[in-house]
Amino acid sequence: MLLRRRSVIAVAAAFGAATVYASVASATMTRVGLATRSATVPHASSHPLTWRGRPWGTPRLIRVDALHVANVRPSPMVDDLHRRRKHPPGGSPPPTVPPPSGAAQCGLPGPGTNEYSTEGWKVPGARTMQFNPSTTPAGLANVASSLQGALNAWAGADARAPRLTVTTGFTTTSPVADHQDEAMFGALDSSTLSETFTWTWSNGDVESDIVLNSNAAWFQAPSEGSGCYQVAAYDVQDVLAHETGHLYGLGHAPNSPYNTMYPTALTGETYKRSLASGDSLGLNSLY
Repeated sequence: MLLRRRSVIAVAAAFGAATVYASVASATMTRVGLATRSATVPHASSHPLTWRGRPWGTPRLIRVDALHVANVRPSPMVDDLHRRRKHPPGGSPPPTVPPPSGAAQCGLPGPGTNEYSTEGWKVPGARTMQFNPSTTPAGLANVASSLQGALNAWAGADARAPRLTVTTGFTTTSPVADHQDEAMFGALDSSTLSETFTWTWSNGDVESDIVLNSNAAWFQAPSEGSGCYQVAAYDVQDVLAHETGHLYGLGHAPNSPYNTMYPTALTGETYKRSLASGDSLGLNSLY
């Protein structure tokens, strides 16, 4: 299995109903929680579509999953010696990063858990996913590559999971029920980093479209690194790893702050790029 295990780091006592700190650009931080809501989007109607004379079926919007910001800080960082003791024998310890300086809200990640939930659908087979590069905010480049990296994290964790290949040959600027998985940037509210819209079709197909908040502060880390960069922005691939988890059929893991499917994100974090044990178990349960 190609799943890259995260470094196991001790965490402070009980998290309880743990959430995390985050902000979108200069927006005021407010407490938000797990949000899964209904929405009306273009073409989410009862009208069947056709393609080359053959009916595609009737779409039904069944879910809109949102990745939010929140205002509870994760557990304190732990010392480097303890992390080295927990690292697998024969390997190198994870790189050390300085304590958070205020530039970012993340700290070194702790261990994930076995928690997972599923949404009730799965990707029916290998397919393409379209990204509209014309929606990319200034300062970002080759977001299609970040999206492919996020998809690869899921497909690489289970050989049975279908492979999705990113292409950029489309111009859609909003979620639309058209039998094509799509991703784009678009304006969302200040407490929301991203959303995934999922339709089911009467012919058995499933479609998911991803929207990243074009008003958020974004950056693209060169790699996952230690799991935390001192940057007051959100890593594109980190957030896309969460959203593509919904595409594959995973729901939120609301009690596991270091799982990819935890429903909030921190500025500077990159640890969602690799799956925690629960994320992988959830994928395995579907495929």
